[in-house]
Amino acid sequence: MVDTDPESWSDYYEMTENRGVNDRFRRAIELTNGEDGAGRLVIDLGSGAGVESRAFLDRGWEVFALDAEPKAIEWLLAAVDETQRDRLTAVAGAFDEVDLPAANLVFAQYSLPFAEEDRFDASVRAAVGAVQPGGWFYGHLFGPNDDWANQGTTPIDRAGIAHHFAGFDVSVDEEDADGEFTGGTKHWHVFTVEAHRRA
Repeated sequence: MVDTDPESWSDYYEMTENRGVNDRFRRAIELTNGEDGAGRLVIDLGSGAGVESRAFLDRGWEVFALDAEPKAIEWLLAAVDETQRDRLTAVAGAFDEVDLPAANLVFAQYSLPFAEEDRFDASVRAAVGAVQPGGWFYGHLFGPNDDWANQGTTPIDRAGIAHHFAGFDVSVDEEDADGEFTGGTKHWHVFTVEAHRRA
């Protein structure tokens, strides 16, 4: 079972807040030509310690940061420069309960799988529905072979992805292999979804 205790997440935020952006963030920037994000809005879905939210702000984006854990939002607000606050909306809440604005990019880095099973489809619909015509979704979903599937996370298959992303041009990269995780290894079954909503 994946540990979803709030104190565990607090430890995770503390551990990751200064890690810097990763290749997944850089890929999202590449897809959107987002080094200059002025006038565009990104939803950072599952913003965690706010590393990516802050990096988007640094590139001129307006940011709507959403995380289920209030502690994550506290971390983010404490870390953001005052000069960038007017471009940041930071909200604590469930993915399927918060009204999401129309966005040029929904960035969902390993967040949606942690929606509870009975709320997963609604959470994915909300995230996908927030992408405005011409915009992008970039994110990760767990497949049924992942060690965490149905152990605190909700898996999906390719048919489910195709269903949710009707009306998009979609590229899906699938990883189904053992790999590293903090403190050891696990079997990863991850779909990286790059989806462009047709204008």
